[in-house]
Amino acid sequence: NWHEDHAIVFSRARSHKTPTIWHGKLIRSLKLLGLLVFIVGDVIVAMHGYGSDISYVAHIFGFIFGFSAGFIITRDRVQETWEKISKIVFAVISVILLFLGVLWNIFGF
Repeated sequence: NWHEDHAIVFSRARSHKTPTIWHGKLIRSLKLLGLLVFIVGDVIVAMHGYGSDISYVAHIFGFIFGFSAGFIITRDRVQETWEKISKIVFAVISVILLFLGVLWNIFGF
């Protein structure tokens, strides 16, 4: 959806008011900035090691699983072939990670 949002139209609650139109590039840039700030902040906290009982492996697999689930769930306005294939690949990765996580917790590798 990165190249599809050229203008974002927000409809108003009152029908006699004109809709507000925002430039899509600004919204995309703010979303990307927010994500980068979150990631950098999380890496800084992880590097300082606040609390020794944190499982970083669980966080890494949680990130991969969450990214995969987000990629699968995201609705595309125009779905291209590579996106369909990527969603299938991420679905397979998610199922494998879920299965490995359950086995890990049962048998305690």
